[in-house]
Amino acid sequence: LYYIYEFLKSQQKNKIIYVSFLIYHNIDVVSIARLVGHKDATETLQTYAHLFERRQDEVFELVRKII
Repeated sequence: LYYIYEFLKSQQKNKIIYVSFLIYHNIDVVSIARLVGHKDATETLQTYAHLFERRQDEVFELVRKII
């Protein structure tokens, strides 16, 4: 059972890394939801809100520079 637990834990870490990569490269939340098998974008936003918030700060800074 320990090995199964470790495998599942590593799979979850890989999923977080994958989603982080997609967010960093400006992939929209609907596409990310489909890619990771979530039922909708709301599930993705609820699960990975902290990652989107970090990206949002970067986007806001870019907008400030443009204006």
